[in-house]
Amino acid sequence: MESFEELGLGAELVAALASEGAEVPTPFQAAAIPVIRRGNNLFGKAGPGAGTLVAYGAALLERLEPGAGAARALILVHARESAQGLAEALARLASATGHAVAAVGSP
Repeated sequence: MESFEELGLGAELVAALASEGAEVPTPFQAAAIPVIRRGNNLFGKAGPGAGTLVAYGAALLERLEPGAGAARALILVHARESAQGLAEALARLASATGHAVAAVGSP
């Protein structure tokens, strides 16, 4: 794939990705985004720099209606700090689509 547009992502999300410096999908993103966008489960293994956050984050933002009022997706990570970092990164993309993102952890 040459662009995120070819993966079927909306213009707002493509622009948000470009503002984050992501204009060409990684091989992992090119394989994972269509699978998640179709509503399928994905069990993937990827190393550093593969773009896993964008792979599942962008696909989820495309599938879920913004402003639904209740939690629509749950992403589990191993530590509170990881959850906070993930939420901050995903929130930058979600702001373009009207979605809200939050991290929940023990105090």
